Amino acid sequence: MASRRTLLRHVLPVLLMSAPALQAQSVNGCSRATANDLTGQSQVAIEFGITGLRYTPPCIRVDVGTQVTFTGSFLQHPLLGGSVLAGTPVADIAGPFVPVTNSGNSRTFGMATAGDFPYYCVAHGFGGMAGAVYVGAFIDALFADGVESDARRARN
Repeated sequence: MASRRTLLRHVLPVLLMSAPALQAQSVNGCSRATANDLTGQSQVAIEFGITGLRYTPPCIRVDVGTQVTFTGSFLQHPLLGGSVLAGTPVADIAGPFVPVTNSGNSRTFGMATAGDFPYYCVAHGFGGMAGAVYVGAFIDALFADGVESDARRARN
């Protein structure tokens, strides 16, 4: 059985070579490469419904453990984790923004694990009211999304 070091020596260069293309992949109009870099902050805020049908800022990068607070009317703009593909919302089945938040005016989410977490307004997602929170370094997110598990299965 190959060691973790051997696995990383073979897999990591492939991941790093493809990193720019993977980071540029867009979800809800966001990408890791263009998201607002808010790493290093323990708490960040996203407002919505104040200046039109959008989140401000819609796309952010944060560290694992960051507290992300959404502020606005969840009654008018229910928040749900998922992607909007060609104007059609597709809900996530798990993640920090699941289940839907549809009451209150403020909600804080602890970003406990690395990964890419898109979200949208259930009522207005089709019109572009969507965004994404990218948690952790890019390589951390890759491993959190199962690359390590896939690589481990491939070597066995």
